[in-house]
Amino acid sequence: MNKSAFSFFQLPERPSKPRKVALCVASDRGLPLGMVEDFLNLHHDIVDYVKLVDHAGIAARYSADLWRKKLAIYHKYEIKTEIGGVTFELAFLQNKVSEFFKTAKELGFDAIEVSDDVIPKLDRETRDALIHQAMSIGLEVVTEVGSKNPDPDKPLNVKEALETLEADLKAGATKITVEVSDTVILREKNPQALIDLANAVGLDKLVFEVGEGGGGLRDLGIWLMNTISRDISVQNLNLGEECVLLDGYRRGFGREVEYDFFKGGTGKAK
Repeated sequence: MNKSAFSFFQLPERPSKPRKVALCVASDRGLPLGMVEDFLNLHHDIVDYVKLVDHAGIAARYSADLWRKKLAIYHKYEIKTEIGGVTFELAFLQNKVSEFFKTAKELGFDAIEVSDDVIPKLDRETRDALIHQAMSIGLEVVTEVGSKNPDPDKPLNVKEALETLEADLKAGATKITVEVSDTVILREKNPQALIDLANAVGLDKLVFEVGEGGGGLRDLGIWLMNTISRDISVQNLNLGEECVLLDGYRRGFGREVEYDFFKGGTGKAK
């Protein structure tokens, strides 16, 4: 990126890519190639991963050529690509996991998500086997804990979640995602559980979903950053304005973080 016209400003600096914490994981829900290219031409430095979300059956509608073109744009800007868990769960239900993993790798995906937030829970042996299978063909594995339809009276059990997370990491998963529906319930009923989860797993391994019914970046995302750390990794942001806002919030800019950059006068976000 060219030198800023306002380079004389002293602003809070953030680590350059590849980052280990404070990741921005954006979602692509069928964006046109030109829109992706235009946005990343300006803002590629603030996006770490893009999750190709398939809630509308996009995977089955795109041609292989279109997939390759889209993934090539992300790779051009050093952004890793992940295909979402709903697609994996469909493959699992239809007994197409091997074909799904192989196709994802051939198309150029860097990572896949292994989840069971819609389908019946996977037992430990099956979960391990799936992680190993994906890794064996060169795919990074992201796993998830929680349900898209949790019982409000039975929040995510942190002890059980930790056991799952630790086993996933031992099996080879590189990141763990917390389903937004469970985060919303724990925020209300037991916020300390989220803090304990983050402390136990580590910010370099844990990713929090904030969108799709969870109050979004401006609500749940800000609460998580204020409650746990500005360095949490955040997922389910639309590839666009939300990514830009997140970067600003981390630096202390924005009404939602009370523009606290200005309060210290040190050039560093808290």
